[in-house]
Amino acid sequence: MVFSKDPILVVVPDLVFVSKEHLSIIGEKNIQGVPDMTIEILSPSTTTGDRRVKFSLYERFGVPESWIVDPETETVQVFRLVEGHYPAPL
Repeated sequence: MVFSKDPILVVVPDLVFVSKEHLSIIGEKNIQGVPDMTIEILSPSTTTGDRRVKFSLYERFGVPESWIVDPETETVQVFRLVEGHYPAPL
């Protein structure tokens, strides 16, 4: 996904959902804009980047919903934007 062209800011979520209302953001080579939902599936080599870097970018650019799936603990954390921020999970 390309969030910004200046500077170029690109992330690759494990899964992404774009609703019919936002199909125009899907380009031939990538998604140019904010999807409706992202899902990150943690692995030992990606945990820090997924939990800190990508999570922060998803919040900053207004991804309405983001999930973090942890196969090791068999948990799913669901984050939904509230007033521009993801509240801490319960």
